[in-house]
Amino acid sequence: MYAAEMGISLFSEINRYTLEDAKVELFYHLQIAGGSYERIPMGIFEVSEANRKEKCLEIKAYDYMVRFEKAFTSLESIGNAYND
Repeated sequence: MYAAEMGISLFSEINRYTLEDAKVELFYHLQIAGGSYERIPMGIFEVSEANRKEKCLEIKAYDYMVRFEKAFTSLESIGNAYND
């Protein structure tokens, strides 16, 4: 399992401190037969960093897969899963 990272630079005067605990939802739209568009979700990302660079705001965010990141030791896999 891999976690995705999103990085974006915005020309904005948004205060970087207002982005604490912010979430970003990304989508793209695919044109299908008949000319209509289908909305394709790209994930939900949690903002981890927001840094001001003169007139730009640089944002780094990680998707929800980071929530599944757990420490693993080999001792947890010892035993019989079907032991009655």
